[in-house]
Amino acid sequence: MRNFLILFFAIFVLQGCATTKTAKIDTGMSKAQVIDTWGQPRSIQTAKNSAQRDNFTEKWYYYKQKDGKAKLPEKCVILEDGKAAYSFVF
Repeated sequence: MRNFLILFFAIFVLQGCATTKTAKIDTGMSKAQVIDTWGQPRSIQTAKNSAQRDNFTEKWYYYKQKDGKAKLPEKCVILEDGKAAYSFVF
């Protein structure tokens, strides 16, 4: 019985824990080129509206390159070396 309670508690605790990962996208450009190509990330509300309109889940917010092809996560940070860093929870 004690082992069952420990197992039940462990499962209950682990279900409430979310893992956050950070990823980087190598854009192959400088920071200025990235901002010139993609623009600055929009507000979170605009991103949510865009995500719903484009049938993305609300966890992911994307914005398109001016040519409409490439996408970067909406809430990413453009680093000095031109890479786009973003975090996601799963």
